[in-house]
Amino acid sequence: MKPHSIFTHNPPARLRSPLSSTESRFPVRFSLYDNGMKALAILIAFSITFASSATFAALGQGVDSIEKDRTIVSGQKVLPRVHALYTVHEIPSTASTVKEYVSPEGKVFAVTWKGVTQPALGPLLGDYWNDYQKAEKNTPKVRGKRFARAVQGNKVIVETQGHMRAMRGLAYAPELVPGGVNVHELP
Repeated sequence: MKPHSIFTHNPPARLRSPLSSTESRFPVRFSLYDNGMKALAILIAFSITFASSATFAALGQGVDSIEKDRTIVSGQKVLPRVHALYTVHEIPSTASTVKEYVSPEGKVFAVTWKGVTQPALGPLLGDYWNDYQKAEKNTPKVRGKRFARAVQGNKVIVETQGHMRAMRGLAYAPELVPGGVNVHELP
């Protein structure tokens, strides 16, 4: 008996589709085109995931930017929770959930995140990004079982912690935090 090749026009019964009653005339092949399409689908999925985590309102921006961001990332509509001294706007996405804390003056004073990845900090920090980068260069990196780091700039403080697929963090501008609010007790 002659062994069947991947290029035969009559594949063996074990390779035929069980759903088809007629015999297939096309060989079972794995082409670069199929693999290319799979790679493209994976690339699109990652782009959507990581782009969605990088377009949130920045510290110091107004409350109106939050709804725009929710539309951009196709985040779920979650009603804001009103507390005595601030309002919490939550934007869940596939990679992480970002909470933005808005002062009574309508400015985002703190941002927290929790999820499988850390969102891009540049868009989250906005005008505070340069201050963060300068401070980060002077902050020693600590390696260990669980990653924890606090970077304190002149105008912003960013605290991150976690491990692979479980990251969380807090970024806040001390000058914008309303009186009587402890940022480490934010829900």
